[in-house]
Amino acid sequence: METITSEVLIASLGLLLISFPYLLHIYQSTKKEQAVCPSFQEFVETQNLHLDKIQSWRNHYTLGIDQEKNILVYCRHGHFPAQTLVRLDEVDHISLDTHFREIKHHRERQQKLEYLDLVLHFKDSSKASKSLPIYDETEVNHLADEYSIARKWASYIKQRIQPNQVPSLKWA
Repeated sequence: METITSEVLIASLGLLLISFPYLLHIYQSTKKEQAVCPSFQEFVETQNLHLDKIQSWRNHYTLGIDQEKNILVYCRHGHFPAQTLVRLDEVDHISLDTHFREIKHHRERQQKLEYLDLVLHFKDSSKASKSLPIYDETEVNHLADEYSIARKWASYIKQRIQPNQVPSLKWA
C-alpha cells in the first residue's frame, strides 16, 4: 500500500513538472490580457463613450461602436499599439482592402493573404482615408476568422453610415 502511494505521489509530481511550462504560459497570457483590457477601457472612458458592440480577436485587435454618438473605436495592441476614434457621420463609404501574394508549392500556385484592412473613406475629399488593420501576416502567421470579422463590421458600419438608403430603381 505504501509503495502505491509513493508511486502515485511520484507520478503526480512528474505530471506537475511536465505541465509547469504550459501553466506558466497560461498564467502570463492571462496577466498580459488583463493588462491590455484596462487600457482599452480607460481609453473609452476618457472619451466619454459607451460602447454598445465590442469585438476582440487574437488578443491583438479590438473594435467597438458607440451607437448613440455614432463613433467607431479601434484598438491594436502588441508591438505597434494604436487607438483610433472615427466619427461615422463623417464617413462616406467603407471598403475592404486585401492584398495577396503568390506562393509556389511544388507545381501549384497558391494565394496567401498578406493583410486585410477596413478602409473608411470620408465625405471630405481632402481628408485621407483611414485604414484599420484586421489581419496582418507579419503579426500573425495564419488566418482564422478575420475575413468574416471584416465583412461583418463592414456591413454593420455601412448600415450605420447609410441608414435610410433605399435601393434605387432602374427603369428600362
